[in-house]
Amino acid sequence: MKTQFVILNLLFIIMWSCSPTESVFKDEEITLEVDAEVIENWITLRAEPVKPGFTYVLMRDTVTVFEGTLDKADTLIHDETLEPATTYTYSVFAKKGKVKSKTVMAIATTMDTTSHDFTWQTFEFGGRSSSILNDVAIINENDIWAVGEIHTQDTDKWNEDSTAWIPGYNAIHWDGSDWELKRFKVNNSLIQPIRGILPSSNNEFWIAAGSIYHSVGQSASLLYQRNINTSELVQKLLKVSDDNIYGVGTSGLIVQYNGANWKKIESGTDIDIRDIYGAQNPKTGEYEILGVASNVNKDTQIKFFQIKDNKVIDLSLDGLTYFFDGIWFKPNSKYYIVGTGIFKNNRFFKTQSWETYAPGVVSSYHTRAIAANDINDIIAVGAYNEVVHFNGKTWKNYKNNIFAAYYEVDFKNNIVAAVGFNDRNAQLLIGRR
Repeated sequence: MKTQFVILNLLFIIMWSCSPTESVFKDEEITLEVDAEVIENWITLRAEPVKPGFTYVLMRDTVTVFEGTLDKADTLIHDETLEPATTYTYSVFAKKGKVKSKTVMAIATTMDTTSHDFTWQTFEFGGRSSSILNDVAIINENDIWAVGEIHTQDTDKWNEDSTAWIPGYNAIHWDGSDWELKRFKVNNSLIQPIRGILPSSNNEFWIAAGSIYHSVGQSASLLYQRNINTSELVQKLLKVSDDNIYGVGTSGLIVQYNGANWKKIESGTDIDIRDIYGAQNPKTGEYEILGVASNVNKDTQIKFFQIKDNKVIDLSLDGLTYFFDGIWFKPNSKYYIVGTGIFKNNRFFKTQSWETYAPGVVSSYHTRAIAANDINDIIAVGAYNEVVHFNGKTWKNYKNNIFAAYYEVDFKNNIVAAVGFNDRNAQLLIGRR
């Protein structure tokens, strides 16, 4: 009897020395990861293993953001209607009955908004025949290039003694003080019409003009010869690295450079590919490449796709309408397509329907191009004088102060450069903040 009493007493002591929290939750690990945006945060609640009967409570400061059971180890929770540039403390714990696990905490600060306060200045080039600028690239505030067709009073005619033809220009350059008209040539012949320019380094450029050229200064060499028996013309370029460059264009054309040669990628369509954009996903390390294709005024001829492992993957068109002209995104965050207005999606763009964005601020006429520094600093331009800026929380439309139709835009730090035409002149818009 004495031995039995000692054993029972020892068991009683052991039972009371074990914490209820430790005994119920000791083999479960709970973590929080917060992706902060401007007025919303995305919280990944991870519980390993997920156990039936547990209730998980997520708090933002003193506000309950989520309370419920989990059916998978990683659960993404959207917390919106927040304030920019504000620090929030998130905490999470699991409970079962009256027993609670230890609390896990994470601190996140939302991004600040950016300024809408741009000073705009326009420049026009031409004066003879119709001139237009198709693309623009900002290298820095003292090095800006734009390309297209520029015909002045002194070009497109024979010289005074009729011994040489004076061609137009296909580029302009800003050196920090003045704009200078330029000519990109191959074998002393003007490259025309130039649709796209991609600066490389040390005054080197990739040029899309139906075919693809590489230029050091204004002296270019042909790299990819278009098939003159087809309507395929390279019009846009994307550089992933020096040995991984893509060209896209009319009739569904996609070509890729691997550092040694060019290879055609089957797109599965003959719709004109309007734009291609790529960026690295910080979560996966994968470089995402997305493109849009459409034939203007033919609302059934649209395509949204991904290029992965040099194969084209068609993506959902749910919520997208009519035609597209441009795309920009920040992987694992926000995705934008422009065309008949602006369409927005979140990181679920492969499965979630797109929404028409900023109605009433952005027109539905024809938004042609979009560029950004980040998700809180976005510029879009288009037809009918449209220039709009998103600061992470609000949009501002500047079209009452600007007159032109813009085809392309670049945005770097506090400088915006948009190009297009006004009447018969090529026009370039510079915005400084």
